[in-house]
Amino acid sequence: RLPIVFADRVSPAGSVVDTVAIDNREAGEIAARHLLAKGHRDILVAASNLAISPIRERAHGVRDLILAMHGREATIIELGSNADCGAATFLHWLERHAQPSAVIALTNVTTLSTLSALARMRIDIPDPVSVVGFDDYPWMSARRTGLTAIRQPIAEIAEAAWNRLRARMAGDVAPPTHSVLQASLQARDSVRDLTTSADRRNGPAADPL
Repeated sequence: RLPIVFADRVSPAGSVVDTVAIDNREAGEIAARHLLAKGHRDILVAASNLAISPIRERAHGVRDLILAMHGREATIIELGSNADCGAATFLHWLERHAQPSAVIALTNVTTLSTLSALARMRIDIPDPVSVVGFDDYPWMSARRTGLTAIRQPIAEIAEAAWNRLRARMAGDVAPPTHSVLQASLQARDSVRDLTTSADRRNGPAADPL
């Protein structure tokens, strides 16, 4: 009987209370589409935990778009929700695999893990590895190389959640509502454009979109 609204990392499917979240699959697609438009094909996805449905949806959005547009499977690795442990995991992966052209990090923590691992390997951004982060924190634009990131509409999520909670507190007994908002891309300097003539000579070939 306690009024409850689930927000952010929630799956609306089957929820017995109101939910407010972004379209996580679309968020993954936005990141993948940006990299593909810049000529990237060898894309690594740094997830936290694929057992969390919104994270899984973001990963599926990336994977399915790349597969549909270019017939390639994106590599997905799980780094967990601890930045230091995630950095160690990613560092271990980098030491045993060829460098990807770009990395999409699906949470703010995996973004930190990705940046830390690349720094330890002395791998520069965006050349040779481009990065798209998630959750547009102020430090992402304060870096020497501003980080391209997927931004969640935090104010809108908070407003929608509060409005639903107030309605429930006032006695609204209607069936649960599921608000789905859209994320956006904040493009900065952390993604290298491989479609330019210079990068066509020095980097992987870019297929036409």
